[in-house]
Amino acid sequence: MPSIGGSKSSEVVISPARRRAIIERVLDKLPLGASSEERLRAIQEARKSVQELGPETTELEILQAATDAVLLVASDCERRLRKKRVLSNLWVYLPWGATEEEKAEAEEIVCDLLEDLPPIPESELEAGIRRELGPIKRRIERRGSKEHLVEHGRRYVSTFLSELHREESISREEWLDFSLQRELEETVAEELRQELDGSETTDDVEDIVRDIAAGELDLAPAEEDNEEEDEE
Repeated sequence: MPSIGGSKSSEVVISPARRRAIIERVLDKLPLGASSEERLRAIQEARKSVQELGPETTELEILQAATDAVLLVASDCERRLRKKRVLSNLWVYLPWGATEEEKAEAEEIVCDLLEDLPPIPESELEAGIRRELGPIKRRIERRGSKEHLVEHGRRYVSTFLSELHREESISREEWLDFSLQRELEETVAEELRQELDGSETTDDVEDIVRDIAAGELDLAPAEEDNEEEDEE
C-alpha cells in the first residue's frame, strides 16, 4: 500500500544534459550585440541558479531560474549597448564647433545619466539627453554667435573708415593705409572678444566698433558729436 503523501523517488529527475539544454534555450533572452563575455556570464549565472535548486526540482522551476539569471545579464547588456549607441551619436546633440573638452564633458554627463537609467522609450531618452546637455549646447551656440559678431565687427572697420573719409574726419592717406586698417581690425576683434557675450545684435557691434575706432584714431565718439550738435 503506497504511503500517504507519496514519495520523492516517484518524481522525474531532470538529467544534467536536459538542464544544460534548458540553459542554452534561454540564452536567446540576450539582446543582439551581446558580447562573448556577456554570453559566458549568462551561462555561468544560469548554471549557478539552477544548481541551487537541487536535483529533484521540476523542469518549469529550472526554466524559470535560468531565465531570471539570464535576464539580469541581458539588462546589463542592454545598458551597455544603449550607452554605446548614444555616445557614438553624441555629435547629434551638440552644435558645430564643440571643443574636445566640451565633447568630453558631454560624454561624462551622458554616462552619468545612463548609469542607472531603466529602459525607457527612445523619445524620453532623447529628451532627457537634450535637457542634460542644454547648458553645454547654449554655451557653444553663444560662442559661435560671438565669433560671428566679432567677424562682423572686423569687417565693419573698412566700412567705417570709408564713412569717416566721406565725412572728411580722416585723410585720404589714412583711409588708404592698409596697415592702419589691419591694426584697427585686430584691436577691434580683441576688444569685441572681451566685451561681447553673444547676445548682441550687429547694430550693437557696429556702435562698439565706432567707439573703438574713434578712440584709436583720436576722434570724438559718435555720442559726443551728437551732444555737441544738440548744444549748438
